[in-house]
Amino acid sequence: MKKTFKSSVLLFLLISVVTTIYGQDEPKIKFQELSIGYWGTLNQSYGVKLGVGRVINFSEKYSLHRNYSLLLNRKPDVYKSAGIAADNIIRRTGNKGFYWEHGINIGYLGSIYDFDLFQTNSQGQIINVGKKWLSSVIFGYSLGFGYDFSKKTKADFQLFFRPGLYHRFPNFDNSFYINQFSIEAGVIWHPKFMIQEQQKLQ
Repeated sequence: MKKTFKSSVLLFLLISVVTTIYGQDEPKIKFQELSIGYWGTLNQSYGVKLGVGRVINFSEKYSLHRNYSLLLNRKPDVYKSAGIAADNIIRRTGNKGFYWEHGINIGYLGSIYDFDLFQTNSQGQIINVGKKWLSSVIFGYSLGFGYDFSKKTKADFQLFFRPGLYHRFPNFDNSFYINQFSIEAGVIWHPKFMIQEQQKLQ
């Protein structure tokens, strides 16, 4: 786990440096894409991820995608969650439209459980604290792939699938595997009004 965490941190630093360098050349980048998809973990925790994103093209094949998302999540009879996340994704797209990508994300996730919680007070006594909103920092890495329909058709949208590693600090579920693996799958769309607005700035 420590090795994976260090690798994720190094990837985060690399993407940050690349973003800074290319961001200086393209200072006026507005949101260019919308995304909606499934977001969950392997503990029967199901949810949805809604986002807006920016794209910086390095070349015809390589691009950086910076997304800002709203997270909504539910594990039946256990908890409900909501949060926000920032994703940085480096993508390579082939001539036929298929692509693969590396991504990292960091954000906030809060949960409220369906049952009362118990904590230990300063005297060492276990007390009922009721249904509390519990906050966590989330950090993850994904290795994804998908298809860009705009490469071969006039349809300007993409499909994606992103399995990944997912960490929550602190982890309130007390199970190792619960917050270790995540799944994302959905659609990315480039609305005409976003593209037209971006073209005005160039």
